[in-house]
Amino acid sequence: MTFFRLLSEQAYGERARMLAMASLGGVASALFFATINEMAAKPEAGDVPSLVKLGLLILLYVTCTRHSTSWMAAQIEAILHQIKLRVAQRIARTDLETLEQVRAAEICDRITENTSFISTRAGTIASMLGAVFLVGFALIYIAALSAPAFVLVSVLCGSGALIFLTLPRKFVPQFQKIA
Repeated sequence: MTFFRLLSEQAYGERARMLAMASLGGVASALFFATINEMAAKPEAGDVPSLVKLGLLILLYVTCTRHSTSWMAAQIEAILHQIKLRVAQRIARTDLETLEQVRAAEICDRITENTSFISTRAGTIASMLGAVFLVGFALIYIAALSAPAFVLVSVLCGSGALIFLTLPRKFVPQFQKIA
């Protein structure tokens, strides 16, 4: 079972709320871009109501992003806790001879190490989800402005994703050291 499937099952009851908050954040960012574009196109449109609208959009985006990130981090922590409990139950059901061959302490150390690694990345995973919605709604906004620009940005985003996904895994540790 993949991590994202576990996350989906864990968040079953609140999945719609989470997607709504992430979508609302994406819409707010697209409207923010539209307002900036409108103000740049017509400097006389930079009046007080436009600035208030801009401020409210920023506040909406920050609120939605913050809520989505904290919710996602809590869900990831709950999933990791469930994984630890499942493994502990399996270890408890295993006979002693098999357990001594595998060394239970080593199993527990590795589980703790791996879940700690994921736990420290919970915020990054949540930010990634927000970024997906942000890019999605920004692409919709760009498509509304210009079809050629939409195609160009889509090709660039797709190429970047393709390069990242097909990047040889031997380079990943080197990139992580650099980052």
